[in-house]
Amino acid sequence: YLEYKQTIGIIARAKAQGRQFENACVEIKVYYAGRGGDVDNYIKSVLDGCNKVLWKDDLGVLFVSCRKYNVTDKKLERVEVEVNEL
Repeated sequence: YLEYKQTIGIIARAKAQGRQFENACVEIKVYYAGRGGDVDNYIKSVLDGCNKVLWKDDLGVLFVSCRKYNVTDKKLERVEVEVNEL
């Protein structure tokens, strides 16, 4: 979990280019092969990974949606995150 969270933070830092959100709306799309994990675990990983990167604290996240998509090939697995200011 810790390594995954750190990876999310590194990618978010590179994409955000210093921008932080005060009132964030977060949309998470999870593409997985096989069974996949629980939606709440994906949400926690993404929000924790983006703390102090995209927002000061995830208390500033006012809305979250998360949807899982089953893919046929493990090479297509990924997590997409879109963040907007409310």
